[in-house]
Amino acid sequence: MIPPDRLQESCAAALMALPHMTPPRLHRTLRTWPDPAAAVAALARGETDPVLATESRLDPDRRSAIAHAWRAVDPAAAHRVLTHHGTRVLTCLDPDWPIDDAAPDLPAALLVEGARPDAFDRPRVAIVGTRAATPPDLADTHALAHALTAAGITVVSGLAIGIDGAAHAGSIAAGGPTIAVVATGLDVIYPRRHGALTAEVRAHEIGRAHV
Repeated sequence: MIPPDRLQESCAAALMALPHMTPPRLHRTLRTWPDPAAAVAALARGETDPVLATESRLDPDRRSAIAHAWRAVDPAAAHRVLTHHGTRVLTCLDPDWPIDDAAPDLPAALLVEGARPDAFDRPRVAIVGTRAATPPDLADTHALAHALTAAGITVVSGLAIGIDGAAHAGSIAAGGPTIAVVATGLDVIYPRRHGALTAEVRAHEIGRAHV
């Protein structure tokens, strides 16, 4: 049984987990059915034309196969995964969606984990850069991130080696929070050398765009 207060999140996660559910398709799904629970019900009935019919290169057999696969959408399974990992789901229709709608290649949903959900409530500045940073570069980045965090600004970076890692470390040293936007699953630590840093960031906030 999915608690009522987690139903929308669980349904959104179930939509994200569907095979062949790309960001553009998820956008079309949520525009057609802004309520994720309604979207789940529609896809379970096989109502995929609003999502797939505009794709002229998709042949009928392929479209039928996707529609069949989407009938198995499973919010209960998604809820179990979210609960196990302590994951929250934000969609582009949520009032607290943290991304500017004018941004290019806007994701339709985000998976978010961490102990500081207020990280999205503060002004945010992204600091990203080369993996082959020199020691002075790393020191300057650490100092900049520390100063921004101390001024009440959330530092956003990508948890990569080099500049990204220095940015997160500087923010954490100032008390955080910091946001890491990662391209892997949230259960994957990459690079492996950032295992300890990942744990520290997670104690503040860590997020992943659905791609």
